[in-house]
Amino acid sequence: MPCLVSNDARHRTHYNGFEPPIEPRMEADIALGLELEAERRARLPDRVYVGCKPTQKLTFIYAQNAGPYIFPPVAVNILSEFGSEGHVFHKVEAIIGDVSLGPYYLQLQAPVIDCVDVDETIYEDGRGREYYEEVMARPHGPGGVGPPRVPISAAQRIVLRRSTIEGRHWWRVPEAFSTDHFCSLELRRRFKEAGIAGLQYTQCFVSTKIK
Repeated sequence: MPCLVSNDARHRTHYNGFEPPIEPRMEADIALGLELEAERRARLPDRVYVGCKPTQKLTFIYAQNAGPYIFPPVAVNILSEFGSEGHVFHKVEAIIGDVSLGPYYLQLQAPVIDCVDVDETIYEDGRGREYYEEVMARPHGPGGVGPPRVPISAAQRIVLRRSTIEGRHWWRVPEAFSTDHFCSLELRRRFKEAGIAGLQYTQCFVSTKIK
């Protein structure tokens, strides 16, 4: 079964800021996977300050809630084994206190897959498509800013269309569903075997619906 992924707060695998700092709007756009124009890419950070250091057995993926994600080299290598199409990273130096952890990789983009079965998914108020269409009909997004969004992570039951995610291992949903990312069970197992932690996994369900 595919899994919704998010930051695992139990390990303090968050990050505490970038150097040079980036403005909140740019950080939000990175979390949403929006393509950055050349002028903004030139202002990407060189360093990131993280909340915990690797242990003898574990290496961490860092994030703030549902992104953006900062991957250790071993995680990027595993992803590349499954195929690098659609993945864009920016190299940064990870630091905790005064200690450098070496190069890590800030995810700028991941494959976007329109995979949510809005008829079968049960949202936070117990409704399905009716709730989705009601939220998407609003003029603005959360806090009156940006387009409307239905955070899929808040759903009571997440159902994805099997036909759209076959052969996929790490992807995100369209902006209409906010910053949420998913992974395959196979990738989850590979991360566990490699001692890669820092993610919380929520099991999803699949439907056989084509569209």
